[in-house]
Amino acid sequence: MSYSSKNAKRAQSSTQQKSAAETQTEEADKQAMKEWMAETVGKVNLMLSASLDRFTSPKYLRSPYLGPGYTYDERGIEKGVREPATYILNLGGKRLRPLSSILVMEAFGVDSNKFLEFSVVPEVIHTGTLIHDDIEDNSDKRRGNDTVHKIYGIPKSINLGSTMFFLPLNAIFDSRKIDEGAKYRMAKYIIRDMTRLGVGQAIDISWHNQEIDINAINEEQIMQCLANKTGALLGIAMKIGAAIGGADDHALERIGILADNIGIAFQIRDDVLNIAGDSGVAKNKGGSGEDITEGKITVLVAYAMQHSSKAEAEELAGILKEHTASRKKINRAIEIIRSSGALEHAAQLEKEHLDDALRILEEVIPESEAKKKLRYIFGFMTTRGV
Repeated sequence: MSYSSKNAKRAQSSTQQKSAAETQTEEADKQAMKEWMAETVGKVNLMLSASLDRFTSPKYLRSPYLGPGYTYDERGIEKGVREPATYILNLGGKRLRPLSSILVMEAFGVDSNKFLEFSVVPEVIHTGTLIHDDIEDNSDKRRGNDTVHKIYGIPKSINLGSTMFFLPLNAIFDSRKIDEGAKYRMAKYIIRDMTRLGVGQAIDISWHNQEIDINAINEEQIMQCLANKTGALLGIAMKIGAAIGGADDHALERIGILADNIGIAFQIRDDVLNIAGDSGVAKNKGGSGEDITEGKITVLVAYAMQHSSKAEAEELAGILKEHTASRKKINRAIEIIRSSGALEHAAQLEKEHLDDALRILEEVIPESEAKKKLRYIFGFMTTRGV
């Protein structure tokens, strides 16, 4: 064997060893991240339970902050708030919003263990929106279990969802850990983002009810709706963490744009998973193609309407208007969407928004171990498998 051949062989072997070592390190990092997530989710779940108990206790409700009164019926609180709230919170979830809030705090140099009660604020608000969403969509299942309104009834569920929008804010206003300026910034962005969320949901309901001609709904409008409905809640979580960490308004605004991009990418992936075969996401929400039954207007639908034949576009619009449960019709709608190239287009849109989010992450979040974990979480949110 020639000298050059031996050198080439050694170089190849060295490259392979380096590649194996990098893969091993990457797997070790992933495992460490999973362990951190599991441990932190456990802390978040305990804090969710403790916060619910605290802010619905008669002792707290009789405090001067909420005004002295007569006598609370604790049984009514238990049946009307604690029991159904505990039920939906115990259905679980990846708690990605609290995790994001915690990591942003840590990236800005804050010990998140001292401010854990603030990380659950967006999760309680989010849970309230899920209760309302399930009523509005007439959904029977949430994470594979009966929805709250199927068990506890619509009146109690509407009231609970609304209560959960405001209940966790007491953690902010009662706290002596943060100054009034940070409280003001948190409240300001929560109110703004909750307004956005409500407007986004209003638009989505109008589309769902076919009050708007499907041909008049464009992709930009859909992505704005996604930013409002999904990005806003992640934005609340991250901005709470950043405000506690002392970030200024410019950084908070940029973090909001980052969250919008992640929210759009996340929801595009969610919409793809709903129709792309027998996915776990589809199962947990009632079955593959439930979005077709709902008549949901997604970027997939908008693209298919513009890139299918006139006959196919009219057929797709007709199926969506029916809110059909027919497996044959659902499959036909999915076939039209697939054949238009909508899945490939959605994948490109998802990548573009994830890339934009990561650019802002590099710009506004200080370099740290927490920042590396944020990259992992964002990748996890937007690259779930079919």
